[in-house]
Formats: sequence, structure tokens, C-alpha cells
Amino acid sequence: MPALLEIPALHLPHIDRTVLSVLGAGPTQVIRIWAEQSRFELKLKRHSYRWSDGADGRPRSWYVDVDEAGRTAEIEDLQRNVHQRELQVRTQVLTAFDRFSITA
Repeated sequence: MPALLEIPALHLPHIDRTVLSVLGAGPTQVIRIWAEQSRFELKLKRHSYRWSDGADGRPRSWYVDVDEAGRTAEIEDLQRNVHQRELQVRTQVLTAFDRFSITA
């Protein structure tokens, strides 16, 4: 039973939050924005993007997860500063079930 009490305090490194803070946030949705057609060398990691190598069926691309409020600003920033043109940006709506599964 003591291990069960430690679970809410576990740190989730891929989102830099604890289990309890995620559970307390409720069933919020996250928008995953894919920076497709951007070169790996752009090092978007410094802008909180993560790299997907495509091995698990996801696009081979940089991506970032934002809340609904940050969606428009992130897409505009991506178009202006990375692609330097307007283009269709792939987005994906993720629930907590999607975000914390092995396949997300």
C-alpha cells in the first residue's frame, strides 16, 4: 500500500509535471502541433518541441503539445519563424487517455 501513496507524487518527465497535478487538472485536451517539413537541424527542442523519429508510426517530425488557448499563437509562430511562410499545419487533439498511452 505505501507504493500506491507514492504514485501521485511521481514526476512525469515528458511533460514536467507530477501525476497529481495532471489528475487535478481534469480532463483537459491538449493540441499536438507537428512542425512537419522542418529540418532536424533547426533544433526546435529549445522551443519545447520534441523529436519523433517516426519509428512508432507517428510523423518523422518535431512536435509540441499546447493547450487550446495557445494553439493559434503557436501555429502562427511556427509559420512565421520556422517555415517562413503560411502552410497547413497538422494538429492532433489529445485527451489524457491519448497523452499517457504508449502510442501517443
